Amino acid sequence: MHRYAITLTLATLIFGLFLIREIALGTLAKVDDTFLDWLIANSSTPPLPAPEVAVVELGDATRERTLTPLEFSLFLNTIAPFSPAMVVAEPVLNWDPPQKEGEQMILQRVLTLPSFIAGCQLGSGPIPESDRGGLPDNFTVLRNYQGDVSKIPEFRTIAHQPFEELTLIGTRGLTENFPPNHIFRRYSLLYRYRGELTPSIVLQTVMLWLKLTPPEVTIFPGKSIHLGSSIQIPIDETGAMLLNRTLSGAIPRQSVDDLHYAAKLHQEGKPNELPLFAIQKGITFFGKNCPFEAKPWQTQSISMIHTLATAVATIQTRLFIQTTSLSVSFIILGGLVLGIFFSAYLRKGISLLLYTAGLTSYIICALSIFHLYRLWLPIALPLLVLSFAGMIRLFFPNPKSGTAPSLTSEPTP
Repeated sequence: MHRYAITLTLATLIFGLFLIREIALGTLAKVDDTFLDWLIANSSTPPLPAPEVAVVELGDATRERTLTPLEFSLFLNTIAPFSPAMVVAEPVLNWDPPQKEGEQMILQRVLTLPSFIAGCQLGSGPIPESDRGGLPDNFTVLRNYQGDVSKIPEFRTIAHQPFEELTLIGTRGLTENFPPNHIFRRYSLLYRYRGELTPSIVLQTVMLWLKLTPPEVTIFPGKSIHLGSSIQIPIDETGAMLLNRTLSGAIPRQSVDDLHYAAKLHQEGKPNELPLFAIQKGITFFGKNCPFEAKPWQTQSISMIHTLATAVATIQTRLFIQTTSLSVSFIILGGLVLGIFFSAYLRKGISLLLYTAGLTSYIICALSIFHLYRLWLPIALPLLVLSFAGMIRLFFPNPKSGTAPSLTSEPTP
Protein backbone atom coordinates (compact mmCIF):
# COMPACT_ATOMS: atom_id res chain seq x y z
CA MET A 1 0.00 0.00 0.00
CA HIS A 2 2.76 2.41 0.87
CA ARG A 3 4.52 1.56 -2.38
CA TYR A 4 1.33 2.30 -4.32
CA ALA A 5 1.03 5.76 -2.68
CA ILE A 6 4.62 6.65 -3.53
CA THR A 7 4.22 5.47 -7.13
CA LEU A 8 0.99 7.45 -7.57
CA THR A 9 2.62 10.55 -6.08
CA LEU A 10 5.73 10.31 -8.26
CA ALA A 11 3.67 9.77 -11.40
CA THR A 12 1.54 12.79 -10.57
CA LEU A 13 4.61 14.91 -9.77
CA ILE A 14 6.27 14.07 -13.10
CA PHE A 15 3.05 14.82 -14.96
CA GLY A 16 2.66 18.11 -13.08
CA LEU A 17 6.21 19.21 -13.91
CA PHE A 18 5.52 18.41 -17.56
CA LEU A 19 2.38 20.58 -17.39
CA ILE A 20 4.31 23.49 -15.85
CA ARG A 21 6.75 23.30 -18.75
CA GLU A 22 3.87 23.36 -21.24
CA ILE A 23 2.26 26.29 -19.42
CA ALA A 24 5.54 28.23 -19.61
CA LEU A 25 5.65 27.55 -23.37
CA GLY A 26 2.07 28.75 -23.80
CA THR A 27 0.69 25.40 -24.99
CA LEU A 28 -2.17 25.42 -22.47
CA ALA A 29 -2.93 29.13 -22.75
CA LYS A 30 -6.39 28.56 -24.26
CA VAL A 31 -7.49 26.62 -21.17
CA ASP A 32 -6.51 29.41 -18.79
CA ASP A 33 -7.89 32.07 -21.17
CA THR A 34 -11.27 30.35 -21.14
CA PHE A 35 -11.13 30.31 -17.33
CA LEU A 36 -10.43 34.06 -17.37
CA ASP A 37 -13.56 34.57 -19.52
CA TRP A 38 -15.53 32.62 -16.92
CA LEU A 39 -14.06 34.64 -14.04
CA ILE A 40 -14.98 37.93 -15.70
CA ALA A 41 -18.48 36.73 -16.55
CA ASN A 42 -19.21 35.39 -13.04
CA SER A 43 -17.42 37.78 -10.70
CA SER A 44 -19.61 40.47 -9.19
CA THR A 45 -18.60 43.92 -10.32
CA PRO A 46 -17.68 46.34 -7.49
CA PRO A 47 -18.30 50.09 -7.87
CA LEU A 48 -15.93 51.21 -10.61
CA PRO A 49 -14.31 54.62 -11.03
CA ALA A 50 -15.56 56.51 -14.06
CA PRO A 51 -12.85 56.43 -16.75
CA GLU A 52 -12.23 59.61 -18.69
CA VAL A 53 -13.19 57.91 -21.94
CA ALA A 54 -16.22 58.20 -24.21
CA VAL A 55 -17.14 56.25 -27.35
CA VAL A 56 -19.09 57.60 -30.32
CA GLU A 57 -20.12 54.87 -32.74
CA LEU A 58 -21.34 54.87 -36.31
CA GLY A 59 -24.24 52.62 -35.50
CA ASP A 60 -25.24 51.18 -38.88
CA ALA A 61 -21.68 50.37 -39.97
CA THR A 62 -20.42 47.00 -41.12
CA ARG A 63 -16.88 45.72 -41.36
CA GLU A 64 -16.88 46.16 -45.14
CA ARG A 65 -18.55 49.57 -45.20
CA THR A 66 -16.23 52.54 -45.71
CA LEU A 67 -16.64 55.65 -43.60
CA THR A 68 -17.30 58.66 -45.85
CA PRO A 69 -15.56 62.04 -45.40
CA LEU A 70 -18.94 63.70 -44.95
CA GLU A 71 -19.84 61.41 -42.05
CA PHE A 72 -16.59 62.06 -40.22
CA SER A 73 -16.61 65.81 -40.82
CA LEU A 74 -20.23 65.88 -39.60
CA PHE A 75 -19.11 64.10 -36.42
CA LEU A 76 -16.34 66.68 -35.89
CA ASN A 77 -18.78 69.55 -36.47
CA THR A 78 -21.23 68.09 -33.98
CA ILE A 79 -18.74 67.44 -31.20
CA ALA A 80 -16.87 70.74 -31.62
CA PRO A 81 -19.23 72.81 -29.37
CA PHE A 82 -18.43 70.46 -26.48
CA SER A 83 -14.68 71.31 -26.69
CA PRO A 84 -13.25 67.77 -26.78
CA ALA A 85 -9.77 67.44 -25.27
CA MET A 86 -8.71 64.58 -27.55
CA VAL A 87 -10.31 62.71 -30.43
CA VAL A 88 -9.14 59.28 -31.59
CA ALA A 89 -10.41 58.02 -34.94
CA GLU A 90 -9.94 54.27 -35.27
CA PRO A 91 -11.02 53.88 -38.95
CA VAL A 92 -8.31 54.70 -41.48
CA LEU A 93 -9.29 58.07 -42.96
CA ASN A 94 -8.28 57.58 -46.57
CA TRP A 95 -10.38 57.25 -49.69
CA ASP A 96 -9.74 55.96 -53.18
CA PRO A 97 -10.16 57.97 -55.27
CA PRO A 98 -9.23 60.96 -53.06
CA GLN A 99 -12.10 63.23 -52.07
CA LYS A 100 -10.37 66.57 -51.73
CA GLU A 101 -13.41 68.59 -50.70
CA GLY A 102 -14.31 66.25 -47.87
CA GLU A 103 -10.67 65.97 -46.77
CA GLN A 104 -10.36 69.75 -46.57
CA MET A 105 -13.44 69.89 -44.34
CA ILE A 106 -11.84 67.32 -42.05
CA LEU A 107 -8.55 69.21 -41.94
CA GLN A 108 -10.24 72.46 -40.98
CA ARG A 109 -11.93 70.80 -38.01
CA VAL A 110 -8.91 68.77 -36.92
CA LEU A 111 -6.83 71.95 -36.75
CA THR A 112 -9.14 73.22 -34.00
CA LEU A 113 -8.64 70.14 -31.81
CA PRO A 114 -6.02 70.13 -29.04
CA SER A 115 -5.05 66.51 -29.85
CA PHE A 116 -6.05 64.19 -32.66
CA ILE A 117 -4.98 60.61 -33.38
CA ALA A 118 -5.75 58.94 -36.71
CA GLY A 119 -5.81 55.18 -37.09
CA CYS A 120 -3.02 53.67 -39.18
CA GLN A 121 -2.97 49.93 -39.96
CA LEU A 122 0.35 48.10 -40.12
CA GLY A 123 1.14 45.28 -42.55
CA SER A 124 3.73 42.54 -42.88
CA GLY A 125 4.24 42.39 -46.63
CA PRO A 126 7.46 43.23 -48.49
CA ILE A 127 8.77 46.79 -48.26
CA PRO A 128 7.96 48.69 -51.49
CA GLU A 129 10.90 50.03 -53.49
CA SER A 130 9.56 53.58 -53.10
CA ASP A 131 9.46 53.25 -49.31
CA ARG A 132 12.96 52.13 -48.35
CA GLY A 133 14.15 55.46 -47.01
CA GLY A 134 13.44 54.73 -43.34
CA LEU A 135 10.65 55.60 -40.93
CA PRO A 136 7.82 57.94 -42.01
CA ASP A 137 7.63 61.49 -40.69
CA ASN A 138 6.07 62.07 -37.26
CA PHE A 139 6.69 58.45 -36.32
CA THR A 140 7.03 57.87 -32.56
CA VAL A 141 10.02 55.72 -31.59
CA LEU A 142 10.63 54.33 -28.09
CA ARG A 143 14.28 53.69 -27.32
CA ASN A 144 14.21 53.56 -23.52
CA TYR A 145 13.82 49.80 -23.00
CA GLN A 146 15.71 47.11 -21.11
CA GLY A 147 15.45 43.47 -22.12
CA ASP A 148 14.61 41.27 -25.09
CA VAL A 149 12.08 42.74 -27.53
CA SER A 150 12.30 39.94 -30.11
CA LYS A 151 8.84 38.54 -29.19
CA ILE A 152 7.06 41.85 -29.78
CA PRO A 153 5.12 41.71 -33.10
CA GLU A 154 7.10 43.12 -36.00
CA PHE A 155 5.74 44.83 -39.10
CA ARG A 156 7.56 46.15 -42.14
CA THR A 157 4.95 48.16 -44.03
CA ILE A 158 1.97 50.41 -43.48
CA ALA A 159 -0.99 48.66 -45.07
CA HIS A 160 -3.45 51.56 -44.71
CA GLN A 161 -2.82 55.09 -43.48
CA PRO A 162 -4.71 58.42 -43.44
CA PHE A 163 -4.43 60.85 -46.30
CA GLU A 164 -1.11 62.66 -46.32
CA GLU A 165 -2.18 66.10 -45.08
CA LEU A 166 -3.83 64.55 -42.02
CA THR A 167 -0.64 62.71 -40.99
CA LEU A 168 1.18 66.06 -40.92
CA ILE A 169 -1.14 67.73 -38.42
CA GLY A 170 -2.31 64.68 -36.44
CA THR A 171 -0.63 61.74 -34.75
CA ARG A 172 -0.52 58.24 -36.15
CA GLY A 173 -2.22 55.57 -34.04
CA LEU A 174 -0.83 52.20 -35.06
CA THR A 175 -3.18 49.21 -35.21
CA GLU A 176 -3.10 45.78 -36.77
CA ASN A 177 -5.61 43.74 -38.74
CA PHE A 178 -7.61 41.26 -36.64
CA PRO A 179 -9.65 38.31 -37.97
CA PRO A 180 -13.46 38.45 -37.57
CA ASN A 181 -13.46 35.74 -34.86
CA HIS A 182 -10.72 37.34 -32.74
CA ILE A 183 -11.34 37.37 -28.97
CA PHE A 184 -9.97 40.47 -27.28
CA ARG A 185 -8.49 39.42 -23.96
CA ARG A 186 -5.26 41.35 -24.48
CA TYR A 187 -4.19 44.28 -26.60
CA SER A 188 -0.69 45.03 -27.80
CA LEU A 189 0.81 48.25 -26.47
CA LEU A 190 4.01 47.88 -28.48
CA TYR A 191 4.99 47.04 -32.04
CA ARG A 192 8.28 46.76 -33.85
CA TYR A 193 8.42 48.60 -37.15
CA ARG A 194 11.53 47.96 -39.23
CA GLY A 195 13.59 47.28 -36.14
CA GLU A 196 12.33 50.25 -34.10
CA LEU A 197 10.05 49.96 -31.08
CA THR A 198 6.86 52.01 -31.47
CA PRO A 199 3.69 52.50 -29.38
CA SER A 200 0.36 51.12 -30.53
CA ILE A 201 -2.67 53.37 -30.79
CA VAL A 202 -3.55 52.61 -27.13
CA LEU A 203 -0.15 53.54 -25.69
CA GLN A 204 0.14 56.53 -28.07
CA THR A 205 -3.23 57.79 -26.83
CA VAL A 206 -2.25 57.48 -23.17
CA MET A 207 1.09 59.18 -23.81
CA LEU A 208 -0.64 62.19 -25.36
CA TRP A 209 -3.26 62.23 -22.60
CA LEU A 210 -0.53 62.30 -19.94
CA LYS A 211 1.61 64.65 -22.07
CA LEU A 212 4.57 62.26 -21.97
CA THR A 213 7.49 62.31 -24.37
CA PRO A 214 9.12 59.04 -25.60
CA PRO A 215 12.13 59.37 -23.21
CA GLU A 216 9.70 59.39 -20.27
CA VAL A 217 8.43 55.91 -21.20
CA THR A 218 10.53 53.01 -19.87
CA ILE A 219 9.86 49.50 -21.13
CA PHE A 220 10.74 46.20 -19.45
CA PRO A 221 9.56 43.49 -21.90
CA GLY A 222 7.73 40.70 -20.12
CA LYS A 223 7.30 42.82 -16.98
CA SER A 224 5.93 46.34 -17.28
CA ILE A 225 5.84 49.71 -19.01
CA HIS A 226 6.57 52.71 -16.79
CA LEU A 227 4.76 55.90 -17.84
CA GLY A 228 6.84 58.51 -16.08
CA SER A 229 6.62 57.90 -12.34
CA SER A 230 2.83 57.63 -12.16
CA ILE A 231 1.67 54.44 -13.91
CA GLN A 232 3.18 50.95 -14.30
CA ILE A 233 1.41 48.76 -16.86
CA PRO A 234 1.98 44.99 -16.58
CA ILE A 235 2.74 43.42 -19.98
CA ASP A 236 3.78 40.04 -21.29
CA GLU A 237 6.75 39.21 -23.54
CA THR A 238 4.82 40.28 -26.63
CA GLY A 239 4.12 43.75 -25.19
CA ALA A 240 0.42 43.01 -24.67
CA MET A 241 -1.70 44.06 -21.70
CA LEU A 242 -4.66 42.15 -20.30
CA LEU A 243 -7.92 44.05 -20.76
CA ASN A 244 -10.06 44.58 -17.69
CA ARG A 245 -13.33 43.92 -19.49
CA THR A 246 -15.33 44.62 -16.34
CA LEU A 247 -14.70 48.30 -17.17
CA SER A 248 -16.50 48.08 -20.51
CA GLY A 249 -19.84 48.72 -18.85
CA ALA A 250 -18.52 51.92 -17.22
CA ILE A 251 -17.59 53.51 -20.55
CA PRO A 252 -20.35 55.79 -21.93
CA ARG A 253 -21.34 54.87 -25.48
CA GLN A 254 -23.13 57.22 -27.85
CA SER A 255 -24.22 56.79 -31.42
CA VAL A 256 -23.70 59.59 -33.90
CA ASP A 257 -27.46 60.23 -33.83
CA ASP A 258 -27.37 60.52 -30.03
CA LEU A 259 -24.54 63.02 -30.36
CA HIS A 260 -26.53 65.10 -32.84
CA TYR A 261 -29.52 65.15 -30.51
CA ALA A 262 -27.38 66.09 -27.49
CA ALA A 263 -25.78 68.91 -29.50
CA LYS A 264 -29.20 70.25 -30.37
CA LEU A 265 -30.24 70.22 -26.71
CA HIS A 266 -26.94 71.86 -25.79
CA GLN A 267 -27.54 74.72 -28.21
CA GLU A 268 -31.03 75.22 -26.76
CA GLY A 269 -29.60 75.31 -23.24
CA LYS A 270 -31.41 72.14 -22.21
CA PRO A 271 -29.83 69.32 -20.16
CA ASN A 272 -28.60 66.25 -22.00
CA GLU A 273 -27.12 62.88 -21.10
CA LEU A 274 -23.83 63.39 -22.91
CA PRO A 275 -20.74 62.51 -20.77
CA LEU A 276 -19.33 66.04 -20.90
CA PHE A 277 -16.58 65.38 -18.36
CA ALA A 278 -15.16 62.48 -20.36
CA ILE A 279 -15.32 64.49 -23.59
CA GLN A 280 -13.92 67.76 -22.25
CA LYS A 281 -11.24 66.31 -19.96
CA GLY A 282 -10.60 62.86 -21.39
CA ILE A 283 -10.57 61.00 -24.66
CA THR A 284 -13.31 60.57 -27.27
CA PHE A 285 -13.06 57.50 -29.49
CA PHE A 286 -14.83 57.39 -32.83
CA GLY A 287 -15.34 54.23 -34.85
CA LYS A 288 -17.72 51.78 -36.45
CA ASN A 289 -20.01 49.66 -34.31
CA CYS A 290 -19.30 46.30 -35.95
CA PRO A 291 -18.81 43.79 -33.12
CA PHE A 292 -16.49 40.83 -33.42
CA GLU A 293 -18.10 37.42 -33.02
CA ALA A 294 -18.79 36.52 -29.40
CA LYS A 295 -18.20 33.03 -28.05
CA PRO A 296 -20.86 31.32 -25.88
CA TRP A 297 -18.98 32.02 -22.63
CA GLN A 298 -18.57 35.75 -23.38
CA THR A 299 -21.09 38.13 -21.86
CA GLN A 300 -21.16 40.36 -24.96
CA SER A 301 -19.56 40.90 -28.32
CA ILE A 302 -17.16 43.79 -28.54
CA SER A 303 -16.24 46.12 -31.36
CA MET A 304 -12.75 47.29 -32.20
CA ILE A 305 -13.38 50.86 -31.06
CA HIS A 306 -14.80 49.65 -27.74
CA THR A 307 -11.76 47.41 -27.26
CA LEU A 308 -9.45 50.41 -27.62
CA ALA A 309 -11.54 52.42 -25.17
CA THR A 310 -11.49 49.55 -22.65
CA ALA A 311 -7.70 49.28 -22.93
CA VAL A 312 -7.25 53.00 -22.28
CA ALA A 313 -9.77 52.90 -19.42
CA THR A 314 -7.81 50.03 -17.84
CA ILE A 315 -4.68 52.19 -17.84
CA GLN A 316 -6.47 55.32 -16.64
CA THR A 317 -8.09 53.59 -13.66
CA ARG A 318 -5.02 51.39 -12.96
CA LEU A 319 -7.35 48.41 -12.50
CA PHE A 320 -4.99 45.92 -14.10
CA ILE A 321 -5.60 42.17 -14.11
CA GLN A 322 -2.56 40.58 -12.51
CA THR A 323 -1.16 37.20 -13.53
CA THR A 324 0.69 34.77 -11.29
CA SER A 325 4.35 33.91 -11.65
CA LEU A 326 5.72 30.45 -12.39
CA SER A 327 6.58 29.98 -8.72
CA VAL A 328 2.86 29.98 -7.88
CA SER A 329 2.43 26.99 -10.22
CA PHE A 330 5.08 25.08 -8.25
CA ILE A 331 3.30 25.93 -4.97
CA ILE A 332 -0.03 24.73 -6.39
CA LEU A 333 1.60 21.55 -7.66
CA GLY A 334 3.19 20.91 -4.26
CA GLY A 335 -0.16 21.17 -2.51
CA LEU A 336 -1.80 18.89 -5.06
CA VAL A 337 0.91 16.25 -4.81
CA LEU A 338 0.76 16.28 -1.01
CA GLY A 339 -3.01 15.83 -1.04
CA ILE A 340 -2.83 13.06 -3.63
CA PHE A 341 -0.23 11.20 -1.54
CA PHE A 342 -2.48 11.03 1.54
CA SER A 343 -5.58 10.27 -0.56
CA ALA A 344 -3.84 7.15 -1.90
CA TYR A 345 -4.49 5.46 1.47
CA LEU A 346 -8.24 6.02 1.13
CA ARG A 347 -10.80 4.09 -0.86
CA LYS A 348 -11.15 4.84 -4.56
CA GLY A 349 -14.59 6.43 -4.26
CA ILE A 350 -13.57 8.66 -1.38
CA SER A 351 -10.42 9.76 -3.24
CA LEU A 352 -12.38 10.69 -6.37
CA LEU A 353 -14.86 12.61 -4.24
CA LEU A 354 -12.01 14.50 -2.56
CA TYR A 355 -10.47 15.36 -5.95
CA THR A 356 -13.78 16.79 -7.13
CA ALA A 357 -14.29 18.73 -3.90
CA GLY A 358 -10.73 20.05 -4.05
CA LEU A 359 -11.11 21.31 -7.61
CA THR A 360 -14.46 22.92 -6.77
CA SER A 361 -12.94 24.65 -3.75
CA TYR A 362 -10.04 25.89 -5.86
CA ILE A 363 -12.42 27.40 -8.43
CA ILE A 364 -14.43 29.16 -5.72
CA CYS A 365 -11.24 30.53 -4.14
CA ALA A 366 -9.96 31.66 -7.55
CA LEU A 367 -13.23 33.49 -8.19
CA SER A 368 -13.07 35.22 -4.80
CA ILE A 369 -9.44 36.22 -5.26
CA PHE A 370 -10.16 37.59 -8.73
CA HIS A 371 -13.04 39.65 -7.38
CA LEU A 372 -11.04 41.07 -4.47
CA TYR A 373 -7.58 41.52 -5.97
CA ARG A 374 -8.00 41.12 -9.79
CA LEU A 375 -5.49 38.25 -9.56
CA TRP A 376 -5.94 35.57 -12.20
CA LEU A 377 -5.09 32.09 -10.90
CA PRO A 378 -4.44 29.32 -13.43
CA ILE A 379 -6.88 26.44 -13.90
CA ALA A 380 -5.04 24.18 -16.36
CA LEU A 381 -2.57 22.83 -13.78
CA PRO A 382 -5.00 21.78 -10.98
CA LEU A 383 -7.62 20.59 -13.47
CA LEU A 384 -5.28 18.31 -15.42
CA VAL A 385 -3.29 17.08 -12.42
CA LEU A 386 -6.41 16.06 -10.49
CA SER A 387 -7.88 14.51 -13.64
CA PHE A 388 -4.67 12.54 -14.14
CA ALA A 389 -4.67 11.31 -10.54
CA GLY A 390 -8.37 10.47 -10.76
CA MET A 391 -7.85 8.38 -13.90
CA ILE A 392 -5.09 6.42 -12.17
CA ARG A 393 -7.25 5.79 -9.12
CA LEU A 394 -10.12 4.76 -11.39
CA PHE A 395 -8.24 2.26 -13.54
CA PHE A 396 -5.48 1.29 -11.06
CA PRO A 397 -7.23 1.30 -7.69
CA ASN A 398 -5.96 0.27 -4.29
CA PRO A 399 -4.15 -3.04 -4.78
CA LYS A 400 -5.96 -4.48 -1.77
CA SER A 401 -9.24 -4.29 -3.66
CA GLY A 402 -8.08 -6.85 -6.22
CA THR A 403 -10.42 -5.47 -8.91
CA ALA A 404 -7.73 -4.12 -11.19
CA PRO A 405 -3.98 -4.33 -11.61
CA SER A 406 -1.89 -1.96 -9.53
CA LEU A 407 0.62 0.49 -10.87
CA THR A 408 3.48 -1.75 -9.79
CA SER A 409 3.56 -5.53 -9.85
CA GLU A 410 3.96 -7.10 -6.44
CA PRO A 411 6.49 -9.92 -6.42
CA THR A 412 5.02 -13.36 -5.93
CA PRO A 413 6.37 -15.27 -2.92
